[in-house]
Amino acid sequence: MTRQNFSAAALAALSLLCASGMSFGANGRIDAPQNIAKIVPGSTTDQQVRDLLGMPLRTMTFPARGLKVMEYDMYDYSDHILVEISIARGGIVRDVTRLVQSGS
Repeated sequence: MTRQNFSAAALAALSLLCASGMSFGANGRIDAPQNIAKIVPGSTTDQQVRDLLGMPLRTMTFPARGLKVMEYDMYDYSDHILVEISIARGGIVRDVTRLVQSGS
């Protein structure tokens, strides 16, 4: 594939993604807070979280507790909010926590 063909293919794929209505944050940032309401503890999977919110800012694992925590940044007016999504064994969301970090 030539460089020009690759660029055209990449642009077409990006256009399709944007047209799909999906909203991903950049580098773990949540740009569509309404997607958090779609996460249902006890039934949403970790892959569904990534599909809704994109890749997390960071992921921490706690093997002794059987948990993985995915963290995202979100901003609401002047508040910085850290959103933590706990994933239990089996890859199912256990809970969603919003921690207000500060007001600027």
